[in-house]
Parts: sequence; C-alpha cells; structure tokens
Amino acid sequence: KALQYARADGCSIRHKRCGKKICTCPGPKYLLYSRVCLGVPFYAKKAMKDLRRPPQQEFAGCRQPVPCDSVVANPGVAKSPTERQEHRECVIWNHAGMQAYAEFIVELDLRP
Repeated sequence: KALQYARADGCSIRHKRCGKKICTCPGPKYLLYSRVCLGVPFYAKKAMKDLRRPPQQEFAGCRQPVPCDSVVANPGVAKSPTERQEHRECVIWNHAGMQAYAEFIVELDLRP
C-alpha cells in the first residue's frame, strides 16, 4: 500500500506524471515513516470513501456525540460488494494538533 503513495519528484497522487497507481517515473521515490497517535479510533465496518470529517461516537457520561480522532479499517472490511480490505489502514485528523510526525524519510529506488 505504501508504494501507492511513494512518488518521484514532480509526480503526485492527484497529478500522476506517469499515469499509474504505483509510480514508474524515473528517479528515487520517498516515503515518510511516521509515529501516529490514533487517540480514540473509530473502527470501520464498511468503506467510508466519502468521509470528510471524523465520525462521532456516543460515550457514557457525555451529553452529545464526540468526534473520533481516527478511523481504522482492519483487514477483511468490505470495500465493495466484491472487494475486501487487505491491510490495516489508519486515517487521522489533525484537529487536535501534533498527532503525527515524520520519524524517517525513506528513499526508494525501484528497479524492474
């Protein structure tokens, strides 16, 4: 999954210079290896592709629902009627500030 986001200089997820899901542009690719604080996670039971804000959960002692800090999709969660999640995926919101920081920058050179 990480290789999907590792891009050569000038090639991004939104503007794919190479036009491929996994970048095939010449030159090294870069990944950020990060520590992430998930806080109070929401565990997805289905695909949540249109989610733009953190989901809310009810907690005992709270008068109203509280927004979760992250969404976790574990392997096996349905992505579509025919596809299942193959790996653990975590999405965080930076609404509380400083939830993630890059610990390492990894340079990859993918040769066929």
